[in-house]
Amino acid sequence: MSERQFRLEIVYQSRHQLYGSVELRVIQLAEMLECYLGDRVSVRLVPFDKVQWYLQEGWAFTRPGNTAILFSKSCLKNVRQSTLGICRLRGLVTLIDYVDGDLGMARHLSPDLHLAASYGAERELNLVLNEKPNRGREAVRLLHHNTDTRLESAMTRDLESLRPVYIGDPRNTFRSPDLANAVSFVPFKRSTEVEEVREAIANSNFHICVRNPVMRDEGNVLKPFTKGFLAAHVGAPVLAWRHDPEAMRFLGDDYPYLIETLDETSVLNGIAYADETYKTKVWEAAVDRMRSIRREVNNQKIAVDLFEIISAAMNAR
Repeated sequence: MSERQFRLEIVYQSRHQLYGSVELRVIQLAEMLECYLGDRVSVRLVPFDKVQWYLQEGWAFTRPGNTAILFSKSCLKNVRQSTLGICRLRGLVTLIDYVDGDLGMARHLSPDLHLAASYGAERELNLVLNEKPNRGREAVRLLHHNTDTRLESAMTRDLESLRPVYIGDPRNTFRSPDLANAVSFVPFKRSTEVEEVREAIANSNFHICVRNPVMRDEGNVLKPFTKGFLAAHVGAPVLAWRHDPEAMRFLGDDYPYLIETLDETSVLNGIAYADETYKTKVWEAAVDRMRSIRREVNNQKIAVDLFEIISAAMNAR
């Protein structure tokens, strides 16, 4: 075997290249592996735009040996089971990374490993696989969502007053004139919006992580705590819903900035309480909790976790 233990091909659809999910979970995931483990794994990004079965199967026959192939979320509705089957028959390790994609696709696709980006997705994928009549060697592994490496040096500042921010698609949270006066809404859906986000992080100190229940995703989708991970990375407490199981897994029942109901009034009241307790012991307890989350979920640890997941699968062939 060469000095590097194995090859990893991260596969994506080129028409999605400007999407945030490809930027973070394809391009940046590769960069993280090269940064922290470049002496142990060779990483290559591979466009996957073939639709016809015979072109996909021909592609599968040309993949190099001693390789793991990670199909990104962008390929979820495009990759065929026969393509995965050929890769597995050739002794290659196959992975599908769902992120916030439709977990129901696991009923029809059988890679070696299904990657879950949240605890909820991990549970759901295991339930789906347990219902499959011929599960075989398929397994589920947890790989938390990374933060944007272009924001690696971004940090909130010590500001005189509370400055709430919502970073993401504004359609996914509550909006109103009163909230617009209280919160800065900063879109972050495409990879090209990063400079605006960097500036917003420097000028805010309290991140809104409350999702409007009216916004529903197509299929069986369970979101990772991505906004919470970003807030933890930059050192900002968050406002979250007490009944969001993913948020509560990281924040805990005693976290001070939780709302009971999903509505505009609760969000405004939560912001008011954070303003009232800003720079008190209550606030410092929230800051400490976010530091703990950053120790648990960070880009270096995610890179190492993925390497270890793939290494174990390669050794088990």
